[in-house]
Amino acid sequence: MYCIVVIPVIQLQVRCRLHRQFQHHQVCPLHQGKLSLNDHKTKTVSSFMSTLGQISRVKHVFRKNILITIINSLAFSKLYYCLSVWSNTFASNIRNLQEVQNFAARIVSGKRKFDHVTPALKNLRWIPVKSHLYLRDAILAFKSMTGRVPNYLSSNFTSRGNISGRATRSYSQLNVPLFKTKAGERTFYYRTVALWNALKPHFK
Repeated sequence: MYCIVVIPVIQLQVRCRLHRQFQHHQVCPLHQGKLSLNDHKTKTVSSFMSTLGQISRVKHVFRKNILITIINSLAFSKLYYCLSVWSNTFASNIRNLQEVQNFAARIVSGKRKFDHVTPALKNLRWIPVKSHLYLRDAILAFKSMTGRVPNYLSSNFTSRGNISGRATRSYSQLNVPLFKTKAGERTFYYRTVALWNALKPHFK
């Protein structure tokens, strides 16, 4: 009888505490006073690690499927919000976000801190953060090329044939924008053009 009474109380306390923690948390960097992804990354990773730490302390109370649901609701739903914005950031920030996913995988799979986490990610069928960013860009690129997005996005992409007026082998390829900095090459416009041109014709 003691376990039956205590478990719902623990669940209620954990859910309420974590809900209050995220209630006033700004998850999108565009809402901040300074548009700094580094500052946003630091606050985001710190908040997620704190939340996952609380979940880790009570993980023995929940079944695996419920534990995954809690992590998806309280952590990954915030992590994947505005995910396309993270594609503009440095690789080091992406690695920090990957550490959040690795920690969550260790909680669910029961692996220790220094255990190899890749098998756990594969068993859970969780896509790594970098691959998830690529997938989001690919979906948005496909929608932009097929007219399924607003005109302010699709109108930015022009084929090389429309610019040169000649029928060449790269006639259907998109015109690659010229940027002098690495920051420019991380923009959505450049990433989409490079991704679309790299696809094989039968995928387009």
